[in-house]
Amino acid sequence: MLSQEAARDRVPLAWGIYQKSPQEMAEDAQRGLAAGFHSIKLKVGRELADDVAAVRAVAQVVGPDVPLRLDANMAWRSVPEAATAIHALAAEARIAWIEQPLGRDNLAGMRLLRQRSPAPIMADESIQTLGDAYRVAQAEAADIFNVYVVEAGGLLPASHIFALAATLGIPCILGSQAEMGIGTAAAAHLGVAVAHLPYPCETFGPLRYVRDVVKPGPRIENGYLYPPEDPGLGVQLDWDTLRDWQVEF
Repeated sequence: MLSQEAARDRVPLAWGIYQKSPQEMAEDAQRGLAAGFHSIKLKVGRELADDVAAVRAVAQVVGPDVPLRLDANMAWRSVPEAATAIHALAAEARIAWIEQPLGRDNLAGMRLLRQRSPAPIMADESIQTLGDAYRVAQAEAADIFNVYVVEAGGLLPASHIFALAATLGIPCILGSQAEMGIGTAAAAHLGVAVAHLPYPCETFGPLRYVRDVVKPGPRIENGYLYPPEDPGLGVQLDWDTLRDWQVEF
């Protein structure tokens, strides 16, 4: 799909956990590791006691060799609140990074938090365009970028963000809005094309659905996403599914 030599033949994946009870989140983490996923991501940003209990429960079942990715989704309202939460959570587990702890435009706060955090800071909502990525880098507001093909506007704009990050020495991963087969196929092609991809990615969207709009869907197996081999994105629309889901007004 992309006019460059492949850097790899498959994309390693992390498994994401939604906010549930600590026991349910721990069980979900176990299922992810058993399925071959290479890292565990969980949402934080609720009451701190709830977050601590969830992180502790997940850390106990995955062990110290599996660092946890914690995604706050802009939940913390200030640097002191975020710093307090991060230190409390880091006391419970080995933390890979903290994703988007503050609001998307609070780059000064993100930079200050980087100086106080025991774990790296990842930018997500702060980065949608190439200009956003440049501003985050210029502000020294993040250690890692989470890049979304869909949010960036497609394969080419997303690849430009990767190129900028590579030039600046900032590592990236591919993120996901739980896209179905079309968006995930696009991410798979980019994931095997870019060299600057040091960590497992989060493009496992099709696993969240019982039915997809393409057939066959992108292959996800043993914790890896494989790019389709047919021309273009390599997937075909499933017209039966589209007709079943059609709504007329």
